[in-house]
Amino acid sequence: MKKRLQRSDYERLIAEYEAKGKAEGQQAFAGRHGISVSTLQHWLYQLRREKRAKQRRKPPVEFVEVKPVKTREHRTERVEIELPVGVVIRLTSASGAEIADVVREVSSLATRC
Repeated sequence: MKKRLQRSDYERLIAEYEAKGKAEGQQAFAGRHGISVSTLQHWLYQLRREKRAKQRRKPPVEFVEVKPVKTREHRTERVEIELPVGVVIRLTSASGAEIADVVREVSSLATRC
């Protein structure tokens, strides 16, 4: 009776196959390691899929404190928000409360992305 391999064993085998086993082909590699070709193909697919999914994950959203800046000439407040995707939002208001409302909304939207 064959010994049942653990996930870590398959991860090691797939890493070896990816590094140098492709040259000999799946049939020869699987035979040399005592596993079926379908098992080799299953683990190749499974581990590649997990790797792609891990690479696609979005980085966590980072927040930066935003403080309105009062200008001397018109006593208006200006805020500039730069999003990680390169979008810049510029706000100008005579009332800091209006800007605070917009900043709250943008923060709310960013947590949903």
